[in-house]
Amino acid sequence: MLHAPVGIKIWVDLEHDLFGRDHPSLYFWVPKPHRSELPHTTPALRTSLQVWDRVNGKNPLINTPSPLTPVLRNPQFPPGMTPQHFARFEDNNLIRLCHFFQGDRLLLFADLPQSTPLNSFDYFRYLQLRSFLSIPDIRMAATKQLTPFEKMSMHTPVRRGLFLREGVGEGHGPTG
Repeated sequence: MLHAPVGIKIWVDLEHDLFGRDHPSLYFWVPKPHRSELPHTTPALRTSLQVWDRVNGKNPLINTPSPLTPVLRNPQFPPGMTPQHFARFEDNNLIRLCHFFQGDRLLLFADLPQSTPLNSFDYFRYLQLRSFLSIPDIRMAATKQLTPFEKMSMHTPVRRGLFLREGVGEGHGPTG
């Protein structure tokens, strides 16, 4: 439900309006110990996260921590809890740990893909990100090989709710 594009289901539009620029679909990738610090955890979102944790616990679908962990809205990276400061990074889809690496190499500011130009103020934000991404545990998570589920999640647009798409609860998915 939370992964469905805006305009597909009325409740997705409602949730989108309630969350503003926040992306609750990214909350699934935030390490479980840090989720309690997230803003906007509604009862429906908490329930969805509990279901996700149960499904992933029975049949691990993702690395823990995952290269798809968001840097913005992630309590492990306090500056990212104010995502408006990183708006141009977000506009360039530079929102996950793996987006800042090419293989094992941390990308330089000049090497970052840019559809919207980054400016000199963004360089300061890049330095904050670089410091965070240089932490050994974070770097290791960012450079892990993606699981098949992570590859699908990163490269395939989801047309229906995530759990419906994967067949969860339909008798042939990880819980069926």
